[in-house]
Amino acid sequence: MFIIFTSAFFVCKNADAQVGINNPTPNANAALDIVAGTTAKGLLIPRLSTADRTAIAGLTATEDGLMVYDTDTKTFWYYNATAWAEVGAGVQQTVINNLANGATDNTITAKSITGVWSYTAGTINPGLSNNNPYTNPANYAIGDVNKLGLSGGVAVLKKDAATYLADATGSGTATASSFVAATFEADKAFNNNTGDRWQCATGGIPAWLKYNFGGGNAKIITRYTIAPFIGSDNYAPKNWVFEGSNDDITYTPIDTRTNVTTGWTSLVSRTFDCSNTMAYQYYRLSITGVNNGLNIGTVVEMEMMENSYYMTGTYITTNNNSQIINLDKVNSIAITQTTPSNTSVKYYVSFDGRATWQYYSGGWQNAASIDDIATTGNTSAELISAIANYNPSGTPATFDIAAYLDTDNGLVTPTLDLIVVNYDEELSGSYQQIFSGYTISRDNQTGLQTFRLKNTSGSTKTFIVDYLRQ
Repeated sequence: MFIIFTSAFFVCKNADAQVGINNPTPNANAALDIVAGTTAKGLLIPRLSTADRTAIAGLTATEDGLMVYDTDTKTFWYYNATAWAEVGAGVQQTVINNLANGATDNTITAKSITGVWSYTAGTINPGLSNNNPYTNPANYAIGDVNKLGLSGGVAVLKKDAATYLADATGSGTATASSFVAATFEADKAFNNNTGDRWQCATGGIPAWLKYNFGGGNAKIITRYTIAPFIGSDNYAPKNWVFEGSNDDITYTPIDTRTNVTTGWTSLVSRTFDCSNTMAYQYYRLSITGVNNGLNIGTVVEMEMMENSYYMTGTYITTNNNSQIINLDKVNSIAITQTTPSNTSVKYYVSFDGRATWQYYSGGWQNAASIDDIATTGNTSAELISAIANYNPSGTPATFDIAAYLDTDNGLVTPTLDLIVVNYDEELSGSYQQIFSGYTISRDNQTGLQTFRLKNTSGSTKTFIVDYLRQ
């Protein structure tokens, strides 16, 4: 027995060349009229990736209207006789119900808009380009040019060349090229005890004494001390190189001394300053000569010091190139900074071209002097909140920023990395609002756009908003 299953769809063609699928009476104005039939079905047109779609060769005006579905953008595209165009890049409509006077709605969204906006952003960055505030030193008056600087494009307090911290050794490990006996090992030179010492093997010169501060604990050593042992023979170093390394293989000379034959006192530390701006994990005293004929070198005690960071310093914008403009259109600011324990960054702003400085405390308050920033300056969180809620009246305002860096610990510095000012922008040209009573602006420059609709009509209104996207 044979069972035959059949299925069918009906195609009808009339004399005027209309074609109907599942439709015996196709629409007279349609070349093809498709009815889903007894089940819900759709039409699948050719599906191509963006790469495949744009790779179709030889398109001309003859292919005007050619359509495909792009599987990457998830939208339909058609060829408009000269180029591919995305379906839907036209008028969009959003209904906003009962928007109170002065209220803002952020629900209007559209795809990326490029090449239309005259986007102007204000970015304060210490080290990127001369177009941004806090970048070009010529734009700033620094309270003391020796106190503030840039490190990796970040504003920091500098080291005070005249102030040294306490001995940095103590928690690391010491090794040496040799020692004459167990009671004369390398660690004896770093134990703050003048009753013992490191001493190399007899005839062990040249010799070296090395200190490892440990991984992640590199130091910028700019001063070291040596306490010698004189005894019946002068065991004090005569010729040496103080050098640093971060891999314990390649060492960089920091300080070289030759023929140091006088000025030594047994068990008394002698200070040597050096010019060093690099942080090293390893430091080594390489001795090539001593003040005796026995080729025996000793060090009773050795210390290493870093310079202290300056305790305070202030950056201030000094010309109009470094002002943030159109404060009335600022919707937010973001500040990137680091404040380790016992450090802080405080801020003042000026709305009158730096004639006066202000801080926010329930309202904008005039500072008696820029020098008061240490006590009344705002934190970054306070400044961010105050600027975001500031609505200037009259002429659109400008503002300048002063930033005050402070530390109570000479070992660490706060940093000011970046201040970004984000603007709203009112629509113009083909993006003009279609009736009065509200303003519309966007939050983002690229990517998915969020439009900010604000009711300025004086009363609660229902809006139907038409806008274009591309």
